[in-house]
Amino acid sequence: MQYDTDTAGNPLRIVEQPRNFTVLSDVVPPGRGSVPLTIVDGDYERRLAAELYRDRTGAPIAMAECRFFAVTPTPSPTDQATPTATYTPSPSPTSTWTPSPTPTPTATSTATPPASLRVWIATGCDRTYTLGETLDIRMLSDRAGTIEILELPARETFHRTQARAGEERRTTRLLQGEAGGRQLLGRLFEGTSTDPSATSTCDFEVEPKPGDVPFTVRGRVDLERRGNDSGAQACVGQNCTSTDAEGLFELAGVRLNELLTVRHPSYLRTERRLAEPPARAGGTVDLPGVKLLSGDLDQNDVVDLLDARTIGIRFDLERAGAPPGLWLEAADITKDARINILDMTGVYYNFDRTAPTGWSMDPLAARRTSSPAGRRTGEPAAGRAVGRDAGTGGSQADRPAGDARIQPLPAGSRAPDHAAQGTAVRIQPSRAQAPQGSDIPIDIVIADVARLYAAEVTLSFDPAVVEVKDVNAADGGIQSTIGSFLDPVNVFVLRNEADNALGRVRFAVTQTRPAAARQGTGVLATVIFRGKQDGRTPVTVESFRLVDDSLPDGKLIEAARAHGEIEIGGSGWLKNISTRSHVDVGDKIMIGGFILEDGPAKVMIRARGPSLPEAQVPN
Repeated sequence: MQYDTDTAGNPLRIVEQPRNFTVLSDVVPPGRGSVPLTIVDGDYERRLAAELYRDRTGAPIAMAECRFFAVTPTPSPTDQATPTATYTPSPSPTSTWTPSPTPTPTATSTATPPASLRVWIATGCDRTYTLGETLDIRMLSDRAGTIEILELPARETFHRTQARAGEERRTTRLLQGEAGGRQLLGRLFEGTSTDPSATSTCDFEVEPKPGDVPFTVRGRVDLERRGNDSGAQACVGQNCTSTDAEGLFELAGVRLNELLTVRHPSYLRTERRLAEPPARAGGTVDLPGVKLLSGDLDQNDVVDLLDARTIGIRFDLERAGAPPGLWLEAADITKDARINILDMTGVYYNFDRTAPTGWSMDPLAARRTSSPAGRRTGEPAAGRAVGRDAGTGGSQADRPAGDARIQPLPAGSRAPDHAAQGTAVRIQPSRAQAPQGSDIPIDIVIADVARLYAAEVTLSFDPAVVEVKDVNAADGGIQSTIGSFLDPVNVFVLRNEADNALGRVRFAVTQTRPAAARQGTGVLATVIFRGKQDGRTPVTVESFRLVDDSLPDGKLIEAARAHGEIEIGGSGWLKNISTRSHVDVGDKIMIGGFILEDGPAKVMIRARGPSLPEAQVPN
């Protein structure tokens, strides 16, 4: 018998089964060797099982087997039994010839059939499994004994059990470690023997989890209000790719649970956690399509007044004839080389929306039904898109879906809460009084401002005491009157709405080119309140933004704010103006007075003559 090994064995053990006869158990060098083998014990199938060990304490590092059938040599002709005949004379005249019986061969072999062991995976050997998967392993032998299962190449014995003949046993194995080829080696030991009487193998492959290796994602981006969807970027960290004209992208080298972000300079960004692994390791995941919402031109994750002003100051501008430094590619939302009402519409429809938006081809729960185009406040130059009539800008029905109530601006947009000298947003008159059912006009005044181009103000009030009267019932919602401070023609109203349930008023507007920035003091809007029940309510400047005409991006103008107050019913506010002086005749008279800060008003004046003696005070 010959063997050949490329590794030194310590030892190389060769056993003839089922006799469990050790043919060789010795240290051998790499190379080819031979050992004599004598076949005894009769006719049956034999098996030579070879196990190569690195040391005497570990598991085998390599195995081989050779099966053959041993037969008894065929006897020579002289050794074979032949029938013989005997002639016996009969005393009678008749004689009979009787052949002797043929000898019956006698079996001389007492060999025991070899033991049998089968080890397999319930879902099959010779297939591929995934790291982290648990194998359901079965084993069955025709002899009682100890079954031991190893996993190669790790050489780890992970299961040992006592089994009865014909009894199927089970165990499990969690696949860990590295990917690659593996083998389950089962060995059956009978009695106290240290040599296995039977072995069985099950080969299989192990691959990484699909998400443990980089894979590829691909998808489609729809840029709202565009026919060409190129220019959006899909990124995982610094790993980025761009969409083509159809909005298609493919990004390789991503991993499971990383964050994919899609953005464009004119749009609100969106993002998606990569939680779906590919079907196979290193494969491709097809993502659902996503639509980006337009309007976030300054990429601050909200569509707001600054974005509207960015378009307004470039309104009706064409790329070909734009003055140096004025054209801004992001403001051309529709990508038609013109900045006009179509681009302003992209801001108007998504005003107040924030990023990240939902990953969907329909990120809005509902769409507006009314036209966002501004109405004219006067007769403009031919073909020029302008703002809305006084009181008609941005009706309640035109608001984005989900904006059921007016929300104040973020806290960061609030001005210092004090009545300082200089620019201010104030309520005029600061105090007003009227009976129930009466209308009370309240002006939102921007005072002592320089370079004003866009403004947004939110007021709050007590809806139990007063309510806002709609000045244009035909347009839906509750609206106020646009003031005269900004350009009456070149203006676009983004929000003009009141919520009488919540007690809020919101007004947002930007001028449009060629309007010039405003200086000085003027009325931004007039809110008509109506008294509901007796009582007092503050009219609070809850939040505001004033934006100048700076390029390329507008700057916020700092300002103070001054609140107001309305009284319904009651007797108004009494002022005790006490003046003490000597009163004579002619030019020697006393003059007392007061100043009305908020314009004309009805006042009650009561004057009394000498009254100090009544209080026991000498004159």
